[in-house]
Amino acid sequence: MREFTYTNSSDSFSDSSLIEYRETSSTHKSVIYFANLDSSITELEQQFGNAYKFGMEVNAKDFSPIGEENETTITIADGTSEDLVSSFNEGFKKLEFDKENKEYYLAECKKILETGECKIFSHGENTLGLCLTTDFEIQNNKKTLIAWVWISAKCNTREKESIKHSLSTYLMSKNSNKVASIHNRNVPSLKYFESMKFKRICIIC
Repeated sequence: MREFTYTNSSDSFSDSSLIEYRETSSTHKSVIYFANLDSSITELEQQFGNAYKFGMEVNAKDFSPIGEENETTITIADGTSEDLVSSFNEGFKKLEFDKENKEYYLAECKKILETGECKIFSHGENTLGLCLTTDFEIQNNKKTLIAWVWISAKCNTREKESIKHSLSTYLMSKNSNKVASIHNRNVPSLKYFESMKFKRICIIC
């Protein structure tokens, strides 16, 4: 994996070093950082294909909880590998893209589960949400990777708002910058993270 940094995302389109790397290193990923995202989705897809991901980050002080605390009582408990598999099975059912990578992502999340933290969010006996995180350090800065978030499609409106509130409050309790990578076609997830003040800081392709 090689990193490239630009002021504007569009600056990457004409960088011969990036173009050459991508043409000669088809099996290697690129991480393209930018200070300003000035390119449309169409322009990015023309340049990087339709399977790239956005790297997203929020500073601890800027993180904003979402959802609404209501009469729905949500309990939080430690999740298991079985909970993770179940959440993947439901989560990938509704996707119209990236399904071929499900088992790869699941295997990666199972590795993270070994040393990371997995929480399930339940209403009564029904598990309606899951969050998998792990802490890491880069250049002496502690960060939290949000590896997988799932909210069940079976939630009613009140449950969904309460799950969002509980999950985001749990994330806020981790006093560190938070990062995630989201498929560019997963618009609901992009909007979900942006509602918590995450910003798109790079492209992973």
